[in-house]
Amino acid sequence: MADMNINEFKSWSDNFIKNSQQMQGSHNYELGDVLNDKFIAKNTNSSNLDAWWDRGKFGKQALKEIDEKTLDSYVIKTTKFKSWQDMLDHASEEYVFNRLGL
Repeated sequence: MADMNINEFKSWSDNFIKNSQQMQGSHNYELGDVLNDKFIAKNTNSSNLDAWWDRGKFGKQALKEIDEKTLDSYVIKTTKFKSWQDMLDHASEEYVFNRLGL
């Protein structure tokens, strides 16, 4: 951003404002959008969410049916995060930053 001219900065700031306005309020996002391939590849030994999920042997079981302690244990074993919630928090933060163009 330090090498931007005034027109580039204006374009960037216009996009930032537009994107931030779109993110205001409550939204429902797909888990795969937040835990996207880039995030999973960076923070696990898997290349995408499906591969990471399969390694956990959760099968087709719905997320809400899995005991949170089981998820926490898997996250602790396979990531740098201290819990499932911690992983979601970091992924959500990264998702928002990316959506805002930061």
